[in-house]
Amino acid sequence: MDQQSAQQELAFVKKVIEDSRKLLIYDGKDMIVWGIVVALGMLAMYVIFQTNTKFSIPLLWAILIGFGWVYSIWRMKKIKIHRVKTFSGKMMSAIWLSCGISMTITGFGLTSSGILPGQAIIPVMSLFMGIAYFTSGTVLGMRYLYIAGISWWCASLLTAFLPGAHTFLIFGALIVAFHIVPGLIFYRKWKSEYVPQSVGTVK
Repeated sequence: MDQQSAQQELAFVKKVIEDSRKLLIYDGKDMIVWGIVVALGMLAMYVIFQTNTKFSIPLLWAILIGFGWVYSIWRMKKIKIHRVKTFSGKMMSAIWLSCGISMTITGFGLTSSGILPGQAIIPVMSLFMGIAYFTSGTVLGMRYLYIAGISWWCASLLTAFLPGAHTFLIFGALIVAFHIVPGLIFYRKWKSEYVPQSVGTVK
């Protein structure tokens, strides 16, 4: 392949990505719901550890994460016929689905097997969040998502070197700042640019 052909293919790929960004339709509701679910879980964990409350932690997360997945599956089925399939849309779905599955396996499977100690969950989860956000920022070209990704990686180091009950509050605060807030940004953008067009609107 000569240099001219390579440049033409690169230009084509860049055009596909840019066009897909313009066509990406996302309302941020999944991010908001998952953010609230995890933030509530972190708050509950902090209270449990600080007050020595006798409550099954696996049961707590099974309920919360189970609710999150039920909601996500329902949403995927409900909006499937309305969603415009674009390159960036497919990439975003793949990124978050793969990270979501990986985090679920890590939180339940790896800790249950004993291969991953409980205190390592938050640092590892923060790494996954960093990957998801930084990659999303690359796909969408959104600086805020880059910052979110870097912040999650910093949080991974912070919670790894300073373990304790306070890590639940740190993770919860980051979920609010770098998961719920981005979701609200997407939702506001969707409401202002997409809903008025009345094309395949899904509530």
